[in-house]
Amino acid sequence: MLSTLAFLPFLVSSITTPKAGVIPVANAMENNLDAPFFINTESAVLLDVPYVHQKEDLENTQDAWAGGSACGPASLTMALNFNDEDFDLIDVVNSLPSNVYVKGSMFYNLTKGPEEFGYKANEISISTKEIFETLKLGHPILMNIQNYDGITGHEIVVVGIKGYDENTKTADSLIVHDPFGSAYREFEYINETTLRQPEGYFLPIGTLKPFYITKSS
Repeated sequence: MLSTLAFLPFLVSSITTPKAGVIPVANAMENNLDAPFFINTESAVLLDVPYVHQKEDLENTQDAWAGGSACGPASLTMALNFNDEDFDLIDVVNSLPSNVYVKGSMFYNLTKGPEEFGYKANEISISTKEIFETLKLGHPILMNIQNYDGITGHEIVVVGIKGYDENTKTADSLIVHDPFGSAYREFEYINETTLRQPEGYFLPIGTLKPFYITKSS
């Protein structure tokens, strides 16, 4: 069962009770910020990012069987569509070469994936300050984590941060689009190398550097 983490303080109003660990984004729209921001303060950022589910968005396709392995392609699809593209997950799955993703198996060098669509990957360090600053610039971040659900490696898209402290360079949590779970989930930020999943699992941030994408020049 999911354990509930505190919601962003900016998002409190009456709505249908959300799933535990999920940010009620509908309330964020009341802040009337310009796109792509739902929230943009000195301690919190939340971006409006289209969500893609790695299994549900492959249903009724010839590659539905590959959904269990498609967290990398799903995360890349979210980043591309955030940049005003309109890709279905199946398009991305079938466009990635085998040195990036093997259908039904796993992804490898995901930073090479954006090149297939006219984009480039911009790696960032695994630092709270750089994550915050990248989100403040309006870029969702693709991040690799380990021990997801206590077992596997997984790719997520960081779409927000909560409780950032400029003096200590710490934060309370990252808000993520989890392609195997749901949109706007809150993962506790233990330190610069570890998150905690709402289910309680500790998630080392993976060996692949986080990155965001921009159009190739």
